Amino acid sequence: MKALAEASKPGAEHKLLEPFVGNWAFTMKLLTDPRQAPAEMKGTLERKWIMDGRFVQETARGECAKTGKSIEGMSLVRYEAAQKKFSVVKVCGVCGTAYKRRT
Repeated sequence: MKALAEASKPGAEHKLLEPFVGNWAFTMKLLTDPRQAPAEMKGTLERKWIMDGRFVQETARGECAKTGKSIEGMSLVRYEAAQKKFSVVKVCGVCGTAYKRRT
């Protein structure tokens, strides 16, 4: 357990995520049918450090101006020291999907 805790300890790479931490408002255009004008969505993003600075958690909430439908999504961003890569896990409450991406 001690070696595992040491390997997952936040390092210099984690500090690169600091500019993404905070609260924002967003406006997004969604094109669902090319024959119609894009739907506009407005919402908020909150990103914060969790688990002693090992992850950045993102919570997104928005509402489609055209339909009034609400959306919610969540992401976790971390640095994987063993692979020397950042990874993101995202989940979407509207489409019920989840995926992981490494950069």
